[in-house]
Amino acid sequence: MFSRSTRLMSPGSIVLFATLLPLAAGCSRFEKASEASAKREVRKSKAQEAEVHQQQGNAFVKDGKLDEAIEQYTLAIDIDPQHSQAYLARGKAFVAKGFPDLGVDDFTSSLRIMPGVHDAVLSRAEALLTLKRPNEAIDDARLAVRLNPQSATSYDVLGTSYIESRGHYYDLAIAAFQEATRLDPQLTAKANTQIAQAFFDSAVHFDRQGESAEAQRAFAEAEQRDPKFTLAHEQYLQARTALRTSSAQRYEVGYRGGIRPAAQPNAKTTELVEQANLMFDAKDYDGAIERYTEALRLDSRLGDAWFGRGKAFLAQGFPDTAVDDLNVAINFTSQPGGVLLERGKAYAALGKQYIAVQDFTDAIRRTPAFTEAYFERGKAHLASRSYDRALADFNETVRRDPERSAVVTSLIADVYRGRAQDKLIAEDFAGALADVNESIRLQPQDASSYGLRGIVYSRQGKWSTAMANYRRAIQLDPDRERFRLRDQIEIAEQNLAASAQAR
Repeated sequence: MFSRSTRLMSPGSIVLFATLLPLAAGCSRFEKASEASAKREVRKSKAQEAEVHQQQGNAFVKDGKLDEAIEQYTLAIDIDPQHSQAYLARGKAFVAKGFPDLGVDDFTSSLRIMPGVHDAVLSRAEALLTLKRPNEAIDDARLAVRLNPQSATSYDVLGTSYIESRGHYYDLAIAAFQEATRLDPQLTAKANTQIAQAFFDSAVHFDRQGESAEAQRAFAEAEQRDPKFTLAHEQYLQARTALRTSSAQRYEVGYRGGIRPAAQPNAKTTELVEQANLMFDAKDYDGAIERYTEALRLDSRLGDAWFGRGKAFLAQGFPDTAVDDLNVAINFTSQPGGVLLERGKAYAALGKQYIAVQDFTDAIRRTPAFTEAYFERGKAHLASRSYDRALADFNETVRRDPERSAVVTSLIADVYRGRAQDKLIAEDFAGALADVNESIRLQPQDASSYGLRGIVYSRQGKWSTAMANYRRAIQLDPDRERFRLRDQIEIAEQNLAASAQAR
């Protein structure tokens, strides 16, 4: 149906109008095509500019200038937020600088833009291993192997992830290390030790499950591949024999059998233990372990030797082996408080905070004035996010030993900061702000607290105050916070700009 103005047209006008319609539509399409072409040119120009910064960043990496490289990669990302390679390169630079957590963030961003890139997946798996997150690393390493079945490094990372997960993936770890060696013979020496460790761990697992034949086979494989595991096997057998002869019963938290007095040490064993103690104090942990082991060959009921060797293994970074020795030590001492403390530390190092808390609590029950046990239990509570209990233990530590105040204060600040994060998640903004203010009072130079306070203010819509806190965080720790807070800062800037326009 025509409008009134159309009906008043002459027949010739109608013909002319009909002729012009397709021409106008063609012009409109031409204008849209031109606009799209211009946009493509702008995108192409931005991509080229970003690539220049990417290459400059790569050059800085070759020269070992990581800070300058990160700056260039960041410029590339700012210009072209879809530049996946810039995220990948910056993630690697972060890992090289010792910030694997920021590396994981960038690898994830790279994969979000360009999924299925082997280099990004493998790099994220390696960073997750550094962060002691092996179960997540397993998923990425498996994907890396599927993406590039010829990558020896992918199999190596997969095997390491299986071992560190402590999930009894021993056969899978061995198969992965063997494939890594096949693909790259240069990995043979490293892989032999890794495979030996996997066989040894599986042997201990089989032995504890009562599968003696499988255990002996695995022990033999470990010793054949790396002679160092002969001594490890001997140490394990000593511990097992001592536990069985002391009629100890094994519970979830270790061996808690009846206490049996040790035999009177002779002059030789006393001398060996004293030598080992001196080596331990001098941080010669390998030498100390050898001396303690020699003493235990002469008398397997020396509680001090089991205790000392357990501490040495813990100091050397082998908390699982330390637990085995300390489980024996606790049966050969009439004052187990110190052993419980060290075993609690070992369980905490293994991430078993709930067991560690039991040992620290048991140590306090036996010796109520055990300040060190309050301190360690506070750390275990903090690690398990039991913030109120952690705060109570840290306050008790300072009350009993005021000289610890400087060390404990930083941990108390961590407690308030962690509790503030939980309150923020629960949208208790007032409570979160009170806790983060307390953490800043205790640690006024901690950048992460200012960043967290900025986030609390942003959730309340107080954008100017949020920005002030973000800037303070970046001023205190530019290497980390400017990248960690980049999304929050962008949101704050957008809202500030919108508020300015509204006015």
